[in-house]
Amino acid sequence: MLLILGYYCLLYWLCLHIFQINLTLLDFLKLALSSIITFGIIILGIVYFDYNVILMVLFAVEILIVALYLLLQKKLLANFFFLILSFLIILFAAQTSEVLVYALFKIPYALQESNWKLILSNTILMTIIVLLLAQGLNYLFKHFKVYALLRTHSMNSLGVGSTILLIVIAFFSQIDSSNSNSTTTKVSLLFLLIIVIVGFVSIIWLRSQQQLLQLRHEQETNQQLVEYLSNLEYAQTEFRKFKHDYLNVLAGLTGYIENQDLEGLKNYFYQVVNNNNINQTNDLFNLKSLQNMKIIEVKGLLALKLSKFNQYQNNFRIEIINPIQNLPNAMPIYEYNRCLGILLDNAMEALDFSQIDSSDKKTYLSIVFYQKEQQLVMVIKNRYFQKINLSEIYKSGFTNKKGHQGLGLANINEILQQYPHSSIDTEITPDFFIQKLTLSKV
Repeated sequence: MLLILGYYCLLYWLCLHIFQINLTLLDFLKLALSSIITFGIIILGIVYFDYNVILMVLFAVEILIVALYLLLQKKLLANFFFLILSFLIILFAAQTSEVLVYALFKIPYALQESNWKLILSNTILMTIIVLLLAQGLNYLFKHFKVYALLRTHSMNSLGVGSTILLIVIAFFSQIDSSNSNSTTTKVSLLFLLIIVIVGFVSIIWLRSQQQLLQLRHEQETNQQLVEYLSNLEYAQTEFRKFKHDYLNVLAGLTGYIENQDLEGLKNYFYQVVNNNNINQTNDLFNLKSLQNMKIIEVKGLLALKLSKFNQYQNNFRIEIINPIQNLPNAMPIYEYNRCLGILLDNAMEALDFSQIDSSDKKTYLSIVFYQKEQQLVMVIKNRYFQKINLSEIYKSGFTNKKGHQGLGLANINEILQQYPHSSIDTEITPDFFIQKLTLSKV
């Protein structure tokens, strides 16, 4: 029984890995040690012994151990659905393998559970079913963007996982272990049918949630465009006023020049240079720096985010090296804007504005876009004032900022995992935190 239990645990961990719950070798060793100790304590305290009951109890304990471990790492909510799903896959495969052996060879279930040759053949068949199911579901989850939806909105993961778990518990509580072989087969087939139906309903519901999320992002993008157009209209109005004011200012120089009043000319000139109303027009030229960005959704987001940097123009640089007409087809525009928005927010929040002298020329934030061959690359560099641990920044819950949940970079990681032709690279120098977001044409 312990060998079968150990193999079930290995299959369970394999399912978790397929579903992108990334655990290190050290994590697996800790889980294995915790499981062995817990199983030993439970087995020593057992009075009543039934093979199937004890096996399922110990396997359920293993799931609880993994759940507690993920809870300590602040990953439980986002991955709860996949914990339950992996458990159901193992259960599904075990039931299916026994039903197939009984249906094809008429070997009673009791004999299948007592003969080691039959146990071994069932285990091999079960492994094949587990791998096929896990890989198939993994493909569907990537295709329908389920990973990003569940892990960026953890209550969805908790809700769907809990619902499925309650259905399974309610179903198995009605099963009589003394049923005949034919009745057990019917019950097993009914269980398989329920799992399939619940699975399809879950996928349809998650798909609807994803479409709702996409609609929400599109609404946010539209709002950014409205604000961008408003800024553009304001800039045009202010520029006309600026042009008119400067014509009047230049006309005022005529008298000093005709009278050859150099001292008066110098005083008048410096009064003009120090005029706050005229200096404020520098804020209008931020939009000009975005002229090479032809993707209106991205331009709107940049204009909105960077408007906060108006008073620090000497300390900020944005460069769009060549005209960018559209995104490579590696990622939808709304997903790209999500990533870009998170990176911009993180860069600005990392800056300590109290330490920035707007009168000097020291660069605190630099953003560069460029295209090369079939790639679109965005590089964002910002100074940082706290120690950063590169190995931790993409983990859910990690943050250096008070009052933040630490989901930003974890969300980017989840998004990029859905699009294999996208990537993000991170580098830290003594002065700058640098991130490079790359999209490649499919």
